[in-house]
Amino acid sequence: MRFLAPLFLSSLSLMANTALLEIYTNKAFLTQQFEVGSGVFETTLPDFVHNETLSIRTPCATKNKTIGEPIQANTPLQKEIENATQALQTAQEELLATQAKERLLERVSFSNSSFGELQKNTQGFTTLALETLRAKEAQQKAVDLAQETLNRLTSKQTTSKAKPLSLSLTCTAPSVLEIRFELPNLEAKRVNTFTGESAQDKLSITQSLFISHTLGEDLTNIALRLYSFAHNHALTPTPFYPHYVGLPEALPMMRTMALKSMGESTQDVAGTPVELESKEVWEASPVTLPSGEHTQVILHQQQAFAQYGIEVDGYGTALAYMRATFSPQVSVESALTHFVLDGMLLGERNTGQFLPDQQAHVYFGKHDLIGVEKKLVRNFTTESGFGSTKTTERVWRYTLSNRSSKTQAVDFLERLPLSSHEKVVIKRLGDAPDSLDAEGKVRWNFTLKAGEQRTLEFGYTQSEPIQK
Repeated sequence: MRFLAPLFLSSLSLMANTALLEIYTNKAFLTQQFEVGSGVFETTLPDFVHNETLSIRTPCATKNKTIGEPIQANTPLQKEIENATQALQTAQEELLATQAKERLLERVSFSNSSFGELQKNTQGFTTLALETLRAKEAQQKAVDLAQETLNRLTSKQTTSKAKPLSLSLTCTAPSVLEIRFELPNLEAKRVNTFTGESAQDKLSITQSLFISHTLGEDLTNIALRLYSFAHNHALTPTPFYPHYVGLPEALPMMRTMALKSMGESTQDVAGTPVELESKEVWEASPVTLPSGEHTQVILHQQQAFAQYGIEVDGYGTALAYMRATFSPQVSVESALTHFVLDGMLLGERNTGQFLPDQQAHVYFGKHDLIGVEKKLVRNFTTESGFGSTKTTERVWRYTLSNRSSKTQAVDFLERLPLSSHEKVVIKRLGDAPDSLDAEGKVRWNFTLKAGEQRTLEFGYTQSEPIQK
């Protein structure tokens, strides 16, 4: 029996029973499944697919796998390109004819004509020259438009060729044939949007994927699987090598032996398939991806309760930033993220992953209605009476002003230096904070009413031996 699948580039949705597009951070693969039985199976593949990049899986016995020489793909897009090419050629020929007519008119002479004939011929010549000029301008526009149309169509495909594939199958029962190959020139970009509504204590999160490909044919009603890691990444743990101490002479030989042994072991481990249950994936189905177009696929949308407040980094820019504290219900993957607050698009930056049910923070830029003034009020160094120790004292005064019409919760942060030597002693000065952690993060939490102003001081002394 002969199983004939339509041309790959002519009707993907008709050819395969199912199609899966897998997108890693560095590669993309297209997998198709067919219902087959014993006999010859024939289809075609894109020109960029080669024997070493083609994966075929089936419980049937496979013989006589043959990939033929490239042939012209018979697709609707290719027919459009042929028509556009012909239209461009026709427009160019019409323009060339008009240009030739224009050159002929430039060589016309009225030297032997009488005055009356000259006047009559000049009027007719002028009319003809204007008509020719207008025709040339219109035809040039037609050529430009035809060229744009052709460029737009050709940009939708990586190749206009296809390769015939033939398989001889021997099956004990109706089976499934799976064909998988890498899809080059596919662009996939994750984009998240955090939309904050401070008055309602809401935070909306949309995770999207923008995809474009140049396969030459639309991918219709496919399943999309998105991985957050690279293909062929971290398949095996770091090789284990013995750690030898006190035997430097024996180390080179013994290390070489270990490397050789682990090389063989690593080869075996590298061929072990990775279970899907060990990875976090995003799936969307059905998805249609037109060739040569950027398509947005919304992977997930969620709305979380958010607590909005102000964070001031006194140790850094000493500015007030709008912060939203939330716990996502579903994982939010790393991506370029757009930030919108109360209808204002504030900007974008890359964000890391936010895990479900874990408290997280996002920031919506500087809060212009919270003023922060930082002033160094003490900065001097003294030495002990015997000149063995010097002490430096630094104190800053912060003045915070709430110029907004509502009460604001403020989280003020400073940084206390940490001693890395027992003879270097650090002591905190100024107002008592609400907390001080092991990393030296000093924190004050308070509220500022509308129009309220608050002052606090922070500083420290640093005592250390004088180097002589």
